Amino acid sequence: MLPLLEAGAARNWARDNNVIAQEILIISLAVAIKAEQFELSTVVQFDTEVYVNGTLVVGSIMTNEDLVGASYYATWADQIDDAKKREQMDTVIKYFQRYGYSITAISTTGTSIAWSISW
Repeated sequence: MLPLLEAGAARNWARDNNVIAQEILIISLAVAIKAEQFELSTVVQFDTEVYVNGTLVVGSIMTNEDLVGASYYATWADQIDDAKKREQMDTVIKYFQRYGYSITAISTTGTSIAWSISW
């Protein structure tokens, strides 16, 4: 018989930390780019471009204008109830708030979310 996982451990395991890490990375890189340009805010959305180890990355899992991105939008807009996607978005928000950023999910297209972040 397997030991029962504590609820927090089960939640961490189930929420797909790879998606969360990717989202945090693209937002962090976008912030760094704007901060170098002496800006105090940015919007990260489906067409945001950043470089990761010399490789161009456009958009993110949560903001892309594809079926996956649309499901994040539908969750954010309360059109569907997806606890996993809600947990992922909330975790991204809490991560940046912990470091003093103001971050909210917005929609600039009506079909996908974008991250509005300021510092």
